[in-house]
Amino acid sequence: MPALYPWADKAFVSHDPLLSYKASWWLNMPRFVGLEVVYVLALTGFAFALSRLSHRQDENADARTLVAMQRLSSAGLIVFVLLGSFASVDWIMSLDPHWFSSLFGFSWVAGQGLAGWAFLVPMMVFLSRRSPHRGLVTERVFHDYGKLMLAFVMLWTYLTISQFLIIWSGDLPEEVPWYLVRSSRGWLLVSGCLMLFHFALPFLILLSAEIKKRPRRLMAVAFLVLGARWLDLFWQVAPSALQWQEEQGLLTAGHATITWLDLVAPFAVGGLWVFLLTRQLRQRAVLPVSDPLIKEAWAHG
Repeated sequence: MPALYPWADKAFVSHDPLLSYKASWWLNMPRFVGLEVVYVLALTGFAFALSRLSHRQDENADARTLVAMQRLSSAGLIVFVLLGSFASVDWIMSLDPHWFSSLFGFSWVAGQGLAGWAFLVPMMVFLSRRSPHRGLVTERVFHDYGKLMLAFVMLWTYLTISQFLIIWSGDLPEEVPWYLVRSSRGWLLVSGCLMLFHFALPFLILLSAEIKKRPRRLMAVAFLVLGARWLDLFWQVAPSALQWQEEQGLLTAGHATITWLDLVAPFAVGGLWVFLLTRQLRQRAVLPVSDPLIKEAWAHG
């Protein structure tokens, strides 16, 4: 932990009055570990509960199960936004413990929503070519996916630009250095790539109704968005981590660099997650034929 987070280095914190104050009530190891356990258990609990209810619906087609799933999902969405915001502060923002932003958590959650829709598109392209989804997932359905992906692109961009404008107009010494680091030593190029690949290109492409109705083209945009999400997280994490290593004397200059581990780690973690997901899919009904709303969904398609 001390190699990653400055606030976990007791010697460093002891010479910084601000960090000493933050460590007394938030930036400390017991609180950090305790909340990580809460994050994982709470979100995993919601996931398993929804999965169990879905399996029950497949077996008995009880309308009350649908109501229970809707209520649990509504509560889970609120919990996810709150816990996701706190988690982003713990995992990413605290890499630079002097910096703060009131919009950071919501921007991170919006990015997770965008990544979710971007993953859904290639998943549905894969399923739409196989039974029982063949013929059910139509162009209209993919058009809806594209519109929702466009909405999340715009939401993420709005929150990200708002955060920058607030910090730029405030011009406070506690806030500005976070952006100054990301506009030097090669990080400005990464920032430009984010503007291009996370907003400009997806936004312009998804304005086309024709592209949104074409599964393969929409899937290409989805992979572009997923790559941009990785770049955004790298842009948030790496400069702060490298700056801390430089202050520790472990690095001479925190220039923008990408190592093979930066590229392999997402595939390793993501590959494990996809493996577990596909294993679950093999054990369950892929199409919820007992869902009372399934006929309405077919009529929409």
